[in-house]
Amino acid sequence: MIINLKYLVSIKNNFMSHFIPLVLFGIMFVNGYLFSQSSENVGIGTNTPNNSAILDLDVSSMTNKRGLLIPRLTAAQRNSIANPATGLIVYVTDDNNFYYNAGTPASPNWIALISTVAAIPFDKISSGTNTTATMTIGNNAALLSSGTGYIQANRFVGTGSTSDEIDLATVEVNGVLPISKGGTNLSGTPTNGQLLIGNGTNYALNTLTAGSGINITNGIGTVQISTSAGAIDHNALLNVQLAGSGVTYGHISDQTQTIAGLKTFSSNVTAPYYISTIATGTSPLTVSSSTLVANLNADLLDGKNSTDFLQSTSVGNLSTTTSGVSITG
Repeated sequence: MIINLKYLVSIKNNFMSHFIPLVLFGIMFVNGYLFSQSSENVGIGTNTPNNSAILDLDVSSMTNKRGLLIPRLTAAQRNSIANPATGLIVYVTDDNNFYYNAGTPASPNWIALISTVAAIPFDKISSGTNTTATMTIGNNAALLSSGTGYIQANRFVGTGSTSDEIDLATVEVNGVLPISKGGTNLSGTPTNGQLLIGNGTNYALNTLTAGSGINITNGIGTVQISTSAGAIDHNALLNVQLAGSGVTYGHISDQTQTIAGLKTFSSNVTAPYYISTIATGTSPLTVSSSTLVANLNADLLDGKNSTDFLQSTSVGNLSTTTSGVSITG
């Protein structure tokens, strides 16, 4: 019997070429089936990955410890990611910060993961509302607004800065005292009883020493100094000016006013009382003087009128109605 060895080798090769792929396919099918049925997460460095994690990296048993390396990108490369999933994390090498997508794939919003220990750059703070947290500004630090932005606060606490300006709103609100832009240019601290008075150019601190205070009523332009003021020391009123034509009618008569000493008025003074021009009656003015008064005109002098004095007639004779007058010399 003659056996063809070439034929046997050919049969063996054909069998192996068909058998080996079938065996490998079966092994892969069985492993895949078992994996899909028994495991929903993957563990590296551990045979029992934590059930709460899809991927559990355990390096506790490793001699050389290792970490998880997040993909490193530039900001431009990060922004070029097409439809990034919400929650996707990358490491940006431009500023060495981790970023995650807080937006949607169609509208990404990359937010930096900032450490709570290190200083937080202002440009990494997103908009939002916080009613409990406070921010402390360190020495030589400032909050600056740019463009159309503004800084809003409900109140200022403490003594504040002694040199930098605080620009308060110029729109008056009930219960808010507005301060004009530019400040008062005063470095001194007001004491009790002092009132800040400004004329648009300079400011001065004057002390109130009399009366019970200053009351500003709802009437337009109504300012009352003390509700029961006594005599007002006019010497303490310096450079007081009345706008326009001054007071057309006054309330000086409400209280008795005494003007003592020499007073100079720069213009006419109009008073509510006038001297009578009638020749008879009680004279309101008494003139008593031993000094020659030139061109004195009066209706009555010491209770006398013109008929009680010497008169000159048209021919030069002197006549008088007063009896007992004699002329000698």
